[in-house]
Amino acid sequence: MSTLANILVVAEHDHGALKSATLSTVTAAVELSKMSGGEVHVLVVGHNTRSAADAAARVAGVAQVLLADAPQLAEQLGENVAAQVLAMAADYGHILFPATAHGKNAAPRVAARLDVAQVSDATRVIDRDTFERPIYAGNAIATVQSVDKVKVITVRSGRQRQERLRQRRDRKERSPRAGGGQNRRFRRARYGLVGKVH
Repeated sequence: MSTLANILVVAEHDHGALKSATLSTVTAAVELSKMSGGEVHVLVVGHNTRSAADAAARVAGVAQVLLADAPQLAEQLGENVAAQVLAMAADYGHILFPATAHGKNAAPRVAARLDVAQVSDATRVIDRDTFERPIYAGNAIATVQSVDKVKVITVRSGRQRQERLRQRRDRKERSPRAGGGQNRRFRRARYGLVGKVH
């Protein structure tokens, strides 16, 4: 088995426990591993983060946990996290980050140094190279394909998607009702636009 079949998940944590976005990212990594035949490895970067690493080891589908623990990593700055990922990037075909502020701070740095295009906000894995992601403020879904040898991907969690849909519903309910039928038709079209873009 080629090491490029393996998938690296960069964990987000609060030093003691994994954040829920990491679990969504591991779920996507497990789907990828079934297609690539590789293993899912989780990288935990920080200081005094042994309990987060232990929690990652208990997640279903995780074959190996890598712990980068040092005082200078305590704040999990994007530059430091990216440096840790880049030190081991040659062993992985897919590098996944949660699509959170933390992940979106480090992932572009990794993609730029590897000279690859980043796949942002993936919501579904279709195959090893193809993913779905929202576009037009979540009103449509795009299918994107990466031809890069190494894929750097941010994975949107299911909870983020539910929150986005709730916010959209709240905006719709708060929008003022206009008297004319034409405005009502416009509003339905604006909020009812859901489709698939290929």
